[in-house]
Amino acid sequence: NVSPDVARLVDIRIKYEGYIARQDRQIERFAKLEHKLIPAAVESYSRQGADAEAVARMRLTLESGRAFARDYLWGIFGALWVLGGAVAFYAGAASARPAATAEAARFEALRVPAQAVGLFVASGAAFGLLSGVGRRIAGNLLLPLTALFFAAGLSIICHFLRRWLRTRILRAGLYALAAYFPINVGVALLGLFDWYVDFRRRGGEGTERS
Repeated sequence: NVSPDVARLVDIRIKYEGYIARQDRQIERFAKLEHKLIPAAVESYSRQGADAEAVARMRLTLESGRAFARDYLWGIFGALWVLGGAVAFYAGAASARPAATAEAARFEALRVPAQAVGLFVASGAAFGLLSGVGRRIAGNLLLPLTALFFAAGLSIICHFLRRWLRTRILRAGLYALAAYFPINVGVALLGLFDWYVDFRRRGGEGTERS
């Protein structure tokens, strides 16, 4: 007899076999590139006069990054696709104004459906509780969802900055600042909780009362 845990793992493997095979092939290609880049980067860093401890820290950082990219490469691609798609879509809409359809597609009005919040919470729970393949799948879902909520949070900031700041250079500087850690985490949380709080409406109410 097969134990329930083994049967569950086999079932997961069969269900996601195609996905796992594609990811493994991508990881293998990525690993070949990494094996060439990491030693070259460490050697270059050493030639610049860095001490042994600094070189060791750099090597550890690169190895950690490689391990993360190996496990969550599809999630990284998904996050980049979400952010790149948002930039392309809203930049295209801005260039097409004053057309009516383009006028309706404004970045500051971006809202993420509430269902995405449930998917984010489920993915986060699975990432924290599962291991192995289940954790990898959850992480690869979590990354593009995080990018989506970051874009939503940035749209909320855009909404208020357009009302408070008229200078485009200052707004662009604040948008760039929002991409840095840990500010980007706060921006993503802003987008995540917007489905419940509705920051734009509350901000409008505050302006009316004042």
